[in-house]
Amino acid sequence: MTSVVTPSPTPLATKTSTTSSSMSYLNRASHSLTKTFTSTISWIRSHPFTVAAATAVLSFTASKVYTTYLRVKMRHQMMSTDDSHKVQLYVVSQSSATPSISVSCVTVETFLRKARIPYEVYTLNDPFIFPGGNLPIIRYKDNLMDTPVNILKFLTSTFNVQMDKHLSKEEKAIGVSLVSMTRNWLWRAPEYLPRMEKHKGIRAFLLGMVRKVTTPRAKARMHAMLTKQEEDLKAIEKVMGIKNYLLGSTPTSYDCALYAALLPFVSEKEDGPATYVKKSKVFKGYMKRMSHAMSDGHRGSDAHQNGNSH
Repeated sequence: MTSVVTPSPTPLATKTSTTSSSMSYLNRASHSLTKTFTSTISWIRSHPFTVAAATAVLSFTASKVYTTYLRVKMRHQMMSTDDSHKVQLYVVSQSSATPSISVSCVTVETFLRKARIPYEVYTLNDPFIFPGGNLPIIRYKDNLMDTPVNILKFLTSTFNVQMDKHLSKEEKAIGVSLVSMTRNWLWRAPEYLPRMEKHKGIRAFLLGMVRKVTTPRAKARMHAMLTKQEEDLKAIEKVMGIKNYLLGSTPTSYDCALYAALLPFVSEKEDGPATYVKKSKVFKGYMKRMSHAMSDGHRGSDAHQNGNSH
């Protein structure tokens, strides 16, 4: 005889107990969240300045992260372009608030033109797209070079530039010495304010503030600096004499640097060194010859692209 075993149903009490336990847990969790939220709101109300500071820090951090992301993205796009046929020259964008663009950028571009090296120009509104934020920068066949000294050495070696080959050691020493003088003039150069220089109003305001707060001692130092610049200009003028260029009848790399340093003086309306340069027959003839050589020489490709991470 076969016996049939009927399974007993699950007790209802057990299911009810489990459901009750889950509801109890949810109630406790909800109460805990409500209590935490209420405490947080209360703390925020009692510490408004701390919250405001924390919010500002977080906003600033988020902004910096986003800006960095855009810079990296823009740099990646630039690095992906073909640089095997022409030198890519990255320069600071020209500003209407200053007489000329960066002295360093003009030096490198003048050298490229005088050496007849094919190149194309990319203007950057944000120099910090590249690490260090210094312009100019050149790129050629995956080589990235910065600072005028390194760039000119690289270009001379890569393209076998003969611009300075005829110079003696003494002439090169004179060229280095005279060009070194121009570094004392770089306080005029716009690359020190790569973004602010774009705004005439800001620049005018800053100049006005400087004039108001300038002490007699500071004015005396400024006068001495301008006097020193005139002395430097006279020394360069004397060395140049009746020669067409700084060291002879043909331009050299030292002329590229000198031309770039003199360019702001030509555009200025102030007295002092600027007036001296514009009235000097030697400098007037020199700048005309360099400018004429620039316009008739190889200008490369005028492909200007703005890199902006804002």
